[in-house]
Amino acid sequence: MNHDPVRADAARLTETGADARKVFLLTAAFCAAALVLRALFGGLWYGPILDDSIQYINYPSSADYGALIEQEGLFASRPLAALMDLYVIGPLRGCLIVPVLLLSVLHGLSAAMYSRLFGGLFRTGTAFAVVFALIPLGCEGTYWLSASSRIIPGLFFTAAAAQMLLSFTERGGWQRVPALFVLTLLSFGFYEQILVLSLTLQGLIFLRFVRRERRVWAAAATASAAAAAYFLFTHHFAGGGSLGNRVEIVTSYGSWYWKNFVPDLVRQIGAAFVKGGLRTAGIGFVRGAGMAVTSVGGVIFLLLAIGLGVGCVLVRRPQPNRPTVIPLGAWRAALVWGILLFLAPLTPYFVIANPWFSLRATVPSMVGAALIADLILRAALRRRRPYAVAVGALLAFFLIAGASEVADYKETARADDALAEEILSHAEEMEGRVGILRLEEFDGGQNYAYHEHVASACASEWALYGKLVAVSGGELPFSPVPLATEGYSFYHGWNTAAKRLDGFDQLWLWEDGALIRLRAERTGEHDFTLYREGEDVPAAFVWEEEEYGYVRFAG
Repeated sequence: MNHDPVRADAARLTETGADARKVFLLTAAFCAAALVLRALFGGLWYGPILDDSIQYINYPSSADYGALIEQEGLFASRPLAALMDLYVIGPLRGCLIVPVLLLSVLHGLSAAMYSRLFGGLFRTGTAFAVVFALIPLGCEGTYWLSASSRIIPGLFFTAAAAQMLLSFTERGGWQRVPALFVLTLLSFGFYEQILVLSLTLQGLIFLRFVRRERRVWAAAATASAAAAAYFLFTHHFAGGGSLGNRVEIVTSYGSWYWKNFVPDLVRQIGAAFVKGGLRTAGIGFVRGAGMAVTSVGGVIFLLLAIGLGVGCVLVRRPQPNRPTVIPLGAWRAALVWGILLFLAPLTPYFVIANPWFSLRATVPSMVGAALIADLILRAALRRRRPYAVAVGALLAFFLIAGASEVADYKETARADDALAEEILSHAEEMEGRVGILRLEEFDGGQNYAYHEHVASACASEWALYGKLVAVSGGELPFSPVPLATEGYSFYHGWNTAAKRLDGFDQLWLWEDGALIRLRAERTGEHDFTLYREGEDVPAAFVWEEEEYGYVRFAG
């Protein structure tokens, strides 16, 4: 009887023995416990950051969800994320630690699902799950609720759809086809990068089995039907509302695209993965350990993190009846899959007209990155005991480093709350468009200042207004505009018209955590002398040169 390696792969993938269930449950339990522990560092609470206030407090307070969806264009892309915001997280009325903890558990489960998936194909070990779930670079995408509520469910349904495809390929059963269609469609509805990841993963499975299993053609047709249904649905809502054109496609691929667009995007991707990865892990670990030893709760966290690492080593220790050498399996195929699954989620950014590659965008690529990392670790160590020790150490290291990221988010949330309280205490005095000078983004000494990573409400006009509406419980008669004055100039080129002082109804100064009303006297076309209210001594001088705005504070 001939041995069929492809069928052997499928048999391993659908293994239901006690040992396989034990490994799956332990992987899920350790990853989920670590993610929950990370989320609880600094206390049992979650403070809304940037989009959080708008999506989980302001949107759900709308009286007519249908009108809101049409007005904002919420179904033009990520429609399931919009429904989750309104109907799952919104009803919690700001108790956002609940979805954070639930999503942490779901991500731990996803790590175990992917680990089982690749374990059957390539003998992938538990290092995959640790890197995928806990790498500190992924904190923006797995802790910050506005990102994790999209990325984590998308990754979960991608794993579930791939597992269903394998079950159908190996076992048959046409009742699995509708389930495959639904799971695939669900994997598309949360995040564009994960749509590409899901199609790529299913495509790789299709190529692996296509020569021996005709059923994969039915699976391919099912995935194609799901993709068609998704694009038809979102196309119907495209163009309407403020978010209806969120995904605008590049229309020209000429010399400018290759000389400017691509190099700039590649630099962003490199900065996110390399600088972001090194700083969130290295600096993050040093800061996380330092934070932990300053309080009783922190010390307990540190002990639990180390305990999880040690526990991971103990439960995966070599068994007497098992070989001590780790089999590499189909390592060439694992490497190819890892590279493709790493690169595939990056491709949408090469066709989006205004790409902005944030740290959260690295998370979908962690499926491929973790597959490669596990392969490298197994090839380097080769024996089970050193491998188990390395995995345990990696778990504790990542968990402590990630704690510093969570602490930064919570500290920024506290700063935003204090800022909102101070602004709203002057709400009766404010009207129209209100410029607030010296209102800089909160800097808590975070691991890596990159794009909007751990950004405060001062990062933009919409973020600040959304925070104030969430805190006050209703729309405001004024619109505050942060006017950061650190740096070479406080407006230039693209934002000159928006930040010229003659475009404001009122001016205020943020000084030592308090707001002070200013009056402005024009001294030129766009030049002003600013005075604190009730004082005749100049507080600041503002002038413009070639559409660049400059400010010098007196004293």
